[in-house]
Amino acid sequence: MKRFLEAIVCVGMVVSVICMIFLGSASAGSVVEPITITYAGGGTNPEADSSKGMFMFKEMMEEKFPERVKVEIFIGTLGSEREIQESTRLGQLNMCRSGMWGLIDPKIDVVSLPFLFRDFEHVNKVLWGPIGQELYQLAEKVGLISVGKGGTHSGFRHITTNDKPIFYLSDMRNLKIRTPEIKVIMDTMIALGAKPTPIPFGEVYSALQQGVADAEENPLNNILTMKFYEVQKHLALIGYIYNPTLVWANLDWWNSLPPEIQQGITEIETKCQLWVDNRVETNETENIYKLLDEGMMINKIKDRSAWEKLAAAAYEPWLDRVGREEGERLIEAIRAVK
Repeated sequence: MKRFLEAIVCVGMVVSVICMIFLGSASAGSVVEPITITYAGGGTNPEADSSKGMFMFKEMMEEKFPERVKVEIFIGTLGSEREIQESTRLGQLNMCRSGMWGLIDPKIDVVSLPFLFRDFEHVNKVLWGPIGQELYQLAEKVGLISVGKGGTHSGFRHITTNDKPIFYLSDMRNLKIRTPEIKVIMDTMIALGAKPTPIPFGEVYSALQQGVADAEENPLNNILTMKFYEVQKHLALIGYIYNPTLVWANLDWWNSLPPEIQQGITEIETKCQLWVDNRVETNETENIYKLLDEGMMINKIKDRSAWEKLAAAAYEPWLDRVGREEGERLIEAIRAVK
């Protein structure tokens, strides 16, 4: 009996060792799939500061989380800003950079009202402060969440033309000008007497080249990096609107991530956004000289107060969309930030 029990124990030990070897081999041989982050931008130039910021994000994330995270960057290959933002909302993409705020909630378009911001310092205090956070949170009801510190600079927007310079309001009359599909910008152009033609950002160069539009409006950095100076002769420095860009993530996808990955994305995206902001702010004057070197004729507008007075008409359609009381509250809150 004793020998029988010893034999059973011996067999049991052998079986245990075999199982341990088998399970250990299986564990060692198994491969944990990395988290793949799909991240799209609506521009087409990989050398633009915004694009460089995205590639910085990829490099820093993969360095921080080796074998755990893989980032796939798409610049202008998955559609317009409207399309990639919608793809992110639907979960077809994980993250995107987009300035199409108003498609989420018209309240967010308050930041694009004409002549609202005084300078970059004013912008930073609004977008990084309580007002910005209030606006970003509106995205969660449609399945998006803002990532990083908040809005990123693209710059104040100016007007370029091909056939004539823009000095006075009368120069805007019936001007066929490309705009993004942002209602506030289109309404502003109508108020200034122009004829807005919404065209996706990646198609602007060819639209100007083919005469689909005679003019366009963009921040200096976009005018330079997209080489609009090749198809436009004149630049009017007006800085009439500031339209920030946000990085959005799909909310369900975000909530499914491990906390340490969420924290890593937030920290690294914030660093990348601050880098982009610094580049845009410090390069404003330098970009003017670069555009002069490329042959553009540059001037400032005349009688700025008259422009501001006429552009104020663009506030009315926005107030109708969001409700006058709520809209005026947001406008006054932004103006009060010092």
